[in-house]
Amino acid sequence: MPGNPFIGKRDSIGVGIETTPGTAVAPQAWKKQMALTLDPKTTVVQNNSAMGRVEDINDSAVTEEWVDGSINGIVGDTTIGYFLANMFGIVTPALHSSETIVYDNTFTVASSTLPPSLTFARSNPVRSQRFAMGTLTDLEIDIKQNDWVQFTATVTAKSGTVSTETVAYTANNLFTSKHVTIKTAANLAGLAGATALQAKSLKLKISRKAERFTPLGGIDPVSFDPNAWGVTGTIVTRYTDTTLEDIAFANTAQAMSIAIVNTDVTIGTSAKPSLIFTAPQVRLDPQTLDNKLEQTLSATYNFHAELNTTAGYMLQAVLTNLQNGYAHA
Repeated sequence: MPGNPFIGKRDSIGVGIETTPGTAVAPQAWKKQMALTLDPKTTVVQNNSAMGRVEDINDSAVTEEWVDGSINGIVGDTTIGYFLANMFGIVTPALHSSETIVYDNTFTVASSTLPPSLTFARSNPVRSQRFAMGTLTDLEIDIKQNDWVQFTATVTAKSGTVSTETVAYTANNLFTSKHVTIKTAANLAGLAGATALQAKSLKLKISRKAERFTPLGGIDPVSFDPNAWGVTGTIVTRYTDTTLEDIAFANTAQAMSIAIVNTDVTIGTSAKPSLIFTAPQVRLDPQTLDNKLEQTLSATYNFHAELNTTAGYMLQAVLTNLQNGYAHA
């Protein structure tokens, strides 16, 4: 019998950090989503052995099951930390200066250990499921004029198991374009005094592809082995001078900061919810000029981050909120 149809707004997504990779846990937070897919995938082998006939296939079998998908939403100061924890791997919390309940959660890349896996919980009127061993392969931060700061996480996980969920959305302080400041400087020390770019938009993409491994004797992946970790992006600015143009053409390394600070909200005594990305060594590709006759000219720069051996990292994120770290429940 067909059930009642429902719209995408009734689809909820939760996330929890796993104690044991691949063992599903209850959600620690529910995230308001703007677009959600978690599609089942299979590997099918076909039997095309000869049977004295001309038809090409006579049987098939499933040898592997998993899910792929993506989660898109507005960046909130609490829930984004779960995605950052999986993408970076290491979270170090510390009390924010002069505060007693506000924490700076610093995210750095784990080179010698696997990042913590996630359980994604999906609940809608048809059914609820938990997807264990959740792994991000891409995390993109998308910032546009006059819009919310958004993220898109590309994810993979084990096939879902039926669950019972109680959806309760986590409180978040959100960010818009007016909360964003982007700076570049010759080095990290110069970022504090640098003039903010007159940016129109920015995309920051963190990528870490993962290889699905399903051993002999099984149908479910036992791990999603992480590959190399990289950072790319695109920034669009008003074309008012040649500073970035010359830096890009000369392939001169620059430090970059992307400060997302909600100055409209106070947490603790005087702190502001924030997410700050810092890259000590970035190279800009030569610019592409958008020359429209009746509009102000814009310059587009693609960029990639490089490992800076002096600073010891390629990209670092600091999330300031009321949460003391991101670990399994």
